[in-house]
Amino acid sequence: VVELGPSSRAAALALGTSTTRWQGQPLPYDLTPLGATGCQVLVAPQLWLQTTTNQLGSTALGLTIPSSSSLIGLRFSGQSWFLDPGANPLSVTVSNRVDASIGG
Repeated sequence: VVELGPSSRAAALALGTSTTRWQGQPLPYDLTPLGATGCQVLVAPQLWLQTTTNQLGSTALGLTIPSSSSLIGLRFSGQSWFLDPGANPLSVTVSNRVDASIGG
């Protein structure tokens, strides 16, 4: 997974299987009331992967998927979150959503 964001910042990738509900709330969930104007939660996070962006603002994460036929066809989505002081009162910006599935 490769994402672009602010340079030299902490970042996290949220992975999940739902794009319709998160903690009882419908998605997308608007983060404006929390101070992240224009940002939305687009994925119900079930797994968080931490990383840091480089000087150019890019980051790459490898994701190892176990070799199990029961995972074939599993659909999941991801959304990156970036620590971005000054961007908004919450100091967080988020990416668009990416959807993927495991093939066999």
